[in-house]
Amino acid sequence: MAYGRFGVPENFLTLTTDQVAEYSAAAQVHYRADYPYHNWNHAMAVASGTESISNKLERKGLIIAKGALAVAAAWHDAG
Repeated sequence: MAYGRFGVPENFLTLTTDQVAEYSAAAQVHYRADYPYHNWNHAMAVASGTESISNKLERKGLIIAKGALAVAAAWHDAG
């Protein structure tokens, strides 16, 4: 079951790898290539940085919803 205007699934914090890939890829069409900064390349740079930080936190024993973070990073400037 989904909720919210974007149809975010209730299991957002425990997404599968396929779901992360699907939701992240869906963000790409919402970025404009002609924007000098807030474009898809920027979104992927943020996603990469987020992955690096979440890996460091995970190694310290902190519980992280890595899939949710990846999707959030992909969508953070969309639209």
